[in-house]
Amino acid sequence: MKNTLVSIVCFFVLLITACQSNTDSSSRDVEAKAIIKVNTINTTTPLLGKLGWKLKEQPLLVIGSKEGELHDQFYRAYGAITLENGTFVATNSETSEIRFYSPDGTFRKSIGQQGQGPGDFAEFSNMRLYKLSKNEFVVNDPGNDRFQIYNNDGEHLKVHTMPKIEGAGNPSMNNVLSNGSWLIWSTEGSAVLRGNDGDIIEKKYLLHLFDPNFNYDKVLHRFTARKKYVNTLKGITHYPYIPLTAQPSHTTGTKAGVLFATGVNPVISRFDTSGQLTDQYKWEASRIKTEDIWERYKDEFYLATLEGRRKEQYAHFLKQDLPIPEYTPVISELKVDEDGNIWAERFQLPWHEHTTWDVLNADGEWLTTIQVPDHLRMTEIGSDYVLGFSTKNGFTQLVSYPIVKNSK
Repeated sequence: MKNTLVSIVCFFVLLITACQSNTDSSSRDVEAKAIIKVNTINTTTPLLGKLGWKLKEQPLLVIGSKEGELHDQFYRAYGAITLENGTFVATNSETSEIRFYSPDGTFRKSIGQQGQGPGDFAEFSNMRLYKLSKNEFVVNDPGNDRFQIYNNDGEHLKVHTMPKIEGAGNPSMNNVLSNGSWLIWSTEGSAVLRGNDGDIIEKKYLLHLFDPNFNYDKVLHRFTARKKYVNTLKGITHYPYIPLTAQPSHTTGTKAGVLFATGVNPVISRFDTSGQLTDQYKWEASRIKTEDIWERYKDEFYLATLEGRRKEQYAHFLKQDLPIPEYTPVISELKVDEDGNIWAERFQLPWHEHTTWDVLNADGEWLTTIQVPDHLRMTEIGSDYVLGFSTKNGFTQLVSYPIVKNSK
């Protein structure tokens, strides 16, 4: 009887162990499948060679003057896009205007003013532009906690007021996904900076997804922001970034979802609309050791550009034992062009005269690199042109440069 009981107990122990083993195996299989689902592309050399693309030296379009007509003067200009009919639309945040220019650069009209009504914009809103469809575009109005939708004729269609999101601070419209969903950016918790002298502040940020009708869906991605330092001198506290640390960046593209980069390494991750990591794109970008450039960077980026109390504050800050990384960041910004190619801006040092962008195709393969003049801030990249704002002549102008593409 005892032997029978022992046998029965052993049987159940073996059965439970087998079940656990199967369960563990099943879990591992699920995990393995989840890992397998992530498509990883690793390119060691650019398919079209380095600097296979370039911008022509002379722009196709130049709009803007230092003096003269007010509609040709730009101050706090953040957004510019090209409509289907070739019309250029640009925002001028200083005057709360949306301006329309013909394909040859002739001024057509201006809409918008400072205020809180439909079609108005807050005084301190940085008005950024996003294409919503072939016939509609969006203008952000963060100072009024909202964004506004227009058709291509400039007719005001709709206002979306930013709702309160539990656990989120300062939510703001950030981009539009290819399926018409809305990407909203916020801090996790309060956006207020707090800490004691010498503390390092590490905040979290959230990317929220709203459906095309602007109903809340989910938190799409959560990430750590660039670290800040609590620097107090003579009773005054400020919160500078830790030098040479990466600022995470993200954008949307032709595929529904979000492209994200921590900036630390040459890696771009794609997340679908469920928040699932689906792709990782890696390439062999060159790295710069911080010890090789630190003294020059410290002087040219900080001390040489400041004076008075600000210079004294930063001189004190730079003497602290700061957790400066071994290498400079790789990626500073992400953009997607009209053809779905992904543009990743390399981290720029103060003495660089150009910004360098690595260009990956829509499948994540490294195509080439292209240099963009330091004075040009791109707002739109087409198949064969870039559009943006230039400060080359000492004031802001809206410009467009042709892209020359070599192929192999």
